[in-house]
Amino acid sequence: MRQNVARLHLLPSGGPFSSHKEAVFEFCYSNNIIGVGWYVGAPAVTPFTWNNSLTANYHDDISSVQGLYELSKGDLVWTRDRGGLYYIAEIRGKWECRSSALHVAMDIVNVRRVELFQVSPRDVTVGVRNAFTPQTFQLITDDNLVDHTITIWRSIYN
Repeated sequence: MRQNVARLHLLPSGGPFSSHKEAVFEFCYSNNIIGVGWYVGAPAVTPFTWNNSLTANYHDDISSVQGLYELSKGDLVWTRDRGGLYYIAEIRGKWECRSSALHVAMDIVNVRRVELFQVSPRDVTVGVRNAFTPQTFQLITDDNLVDHTITIWRSIYN
């Protein structure tokens, strides 16, 4: 099965610390996670066990949670820090809802464990930069960009 490649903004906006974007990225980087917010204030086994009305009362679109949930172990995700440096993460764990006070404060509650490496600026193509649209999460479907990402990951990780 071919690896999926996605793009994820680590730019939450719902927690009290989420305005400190550098701290949010460092929190994710130092804890080997990537994630999104959309906390609904209730325990969850999967992002879709939430009562539909509860989800509707808090958020009108949880497609980023769904996208992150649906990735498989071994899939790759591009992200970037506030300084404009790019990183590739390999999914290493299942989706988790982490509702600790710090996760909620950072607005990073729907998470995946990852292995995360910075990518040399020379390997960040225009296609990668253009993939960072305003949408929080997006699968990358361009075959050339997917192949390029897999090649970069193998050169970094192996």
